[in-house]
Amino acid sequence: MVSVIGIRWNIKSKVNAMLNDGLNNIVREYLVHTCQDDEWLKRQVLDVARDSTPSNLREIIRHELPTMFKKRRLKPLHVPDELEGEEVVFIPEFIYQLKDRVTSIKREIAMNEAENALAEDAVEGEDRTPNVQASVEPVVVNFFIPQGVDAGELTLENYRELTGKRFRMTKDQKDVRGLSRAAAFDESRTKAMSLANGGN
Repeated sequence: MVSVIGIRWNIKSKVNAMLNDGLNNIVREYLVHTCQDDEWLKRQVLDVARDSTPSNLREIIRHELPTMFKKRRLKPLHVPDELEGEEVVFIPEFIYQLKDRVTSIKREIAMNEAENALAEDAVEGEDRTPNVQASVEPVVVNFFIPQGVDAGELTLENYRELTGKRFRMTKDQKDVRGLSRAAAFDESRTKAMSLANGGN
């Protein structure tokens, strides 16, 4: 279930069968198929699978079922000699079918996460547009006046050095009105100074 089918149990992640209905249904199918009506055996399977990874399960298997290994390699789809005489339900085709379904669900989860990440990036991008005023210091559209700096001393040449920011023209200044960079700078500085002095 953990190593071949690829289901994790009781792991705090988005591909955990305890949190995902599709994966949870596959676990139930696997347990019914493998353990039939033996609820105690189902519980034992889940107890071993809980928080287990393929690597630490290998150590359990190496100790309990050594014939699962051939030349130090694990043969996961193999009935070990230690279970000879036991009633074992083992249909590889069923295991592969469950594995394919798990892969499909994980792929869908990954795609949804990618889409959500893109949507969040788009929203954050909107929050970072030049027209957003997001500073404690006086900021007007695209102009920043650092504390302790006289706005009159700011020029296009020293703006980056004194503020640590690059002066950017707005779309209105550049594309709509076609101002030069120097004219846009003077306009933005004047508006910033007006706001700093309580003007409109």
